[in-house]
Amino acid sequence: MVNKDFNKIGEKHCDSLEATYSNGFWFRGPLKKYLDFNYNDSIIHVEINQARYRTITLTSSKIIKLSEISALLFSLEKLLMLFEGRFFTLIKLNYKGQKENEKEYDLYSTESLNRRLAYYETDSWHYLFKPEFLNFYDYLSPNIIEKWLELESDLDIVHQVVLYNLSNIKLPCDVKCAYLIQSFESMVELIKKYDSELLCNLPPEKQEQIRKLQTEDSRKISIINCIEAVITNFGTEIFSLELNNNQGEFFKILKNTRHRIMHIKRNQQDKYLTGEQSILYLVKISYLYRIIILKILGIDLSLYKHQLLQLVNKWNNYNGILANFLLQLNS
Repeated sequence: MVNKDFNKIGEKHCDSLEATYSNGFWFRGPLKKYLDFNYNDSIIHVEINQARYRTITLTSSKIIKLSEISALLFSLEKLLMLFEGRFFTLIKLNYKGQKENEKEYDLYSTESLNRRLAYYETDSWHYLFKPEFLNFYDYLSPNIIEKWLELESDLDIVHQVVLYNLSNIKLPCDVKCAYLIQSFESMVELIKKYDSELLCNLPPEKQEQIRKLQTEDSRKISIINCIEAVITNFGTEIFSLELNNNQGEFFKILKNTRHRIMHIKRNQQDKYLTGEQSILYLVKISYLYRIIILKILGIDLSLYKHQLLQLVNKWNNYNGILANFLLQLNS
């Protein structure tokens, strides 16, 4: 189907959308979650049911465009990914509403599945160990959904770039990692905008470090300053071993890794992350990014710190990668 025809059908209206997901096994359950949130001048009722499959049903209090309710579903998926650390396979979309539009509903459903973006397929490395921080059933609320819709709009393409680098797209891990390190600049911009949510629990000296960045033009802040500010203020639980060994060298290696996508070989530095190290830091930096986004949404690290530390410990001990990297830091 060409874009013109797809977009035209997307202007049709419906009352609800039911999406079905599979994880290849059984989801935790049976579980059910019901809530309502405000969207424009409507109320969206959400039902999430989970057993063999997960179903998410969105029902609008007013008729709504197919494209619009689909976008809400995909936004909700991205919110759940912040809790769970991965996406699940979407196997069915079912639009309901006006009987005369049923044929168009089926066409739109089929085409939407065919057009599913690649970042909705998380690379299997990220769930080598279960990457869930929190059970969203316990914390998902109308307020969090509404805040996420606003934040997602503010993030614009930044969040999509992060998700692509966590997906199974056919890019080498060192390239993905280099692009993900670039997101430290975006994290600083988030911290500058949402300082009241992010700085409230930091000691005064840490707040001062961030506020120095707040007075500078983001375009003029070096990547290594962004890396240092974000990791030392929000990533100490994730990067404690690196920080306790040679944090200056660690920050330089991350910077050098990012510079590989910016400069030709003769202008690159000697030390940067190897392929297997890139896998480790794709995971650890993604944890840091999720922590910051969840904090902005009002979900404090204290609620899942134990789970985070268990995950970090498993990765720190995986295949000797970190042990060899720490030797490199001190060589």
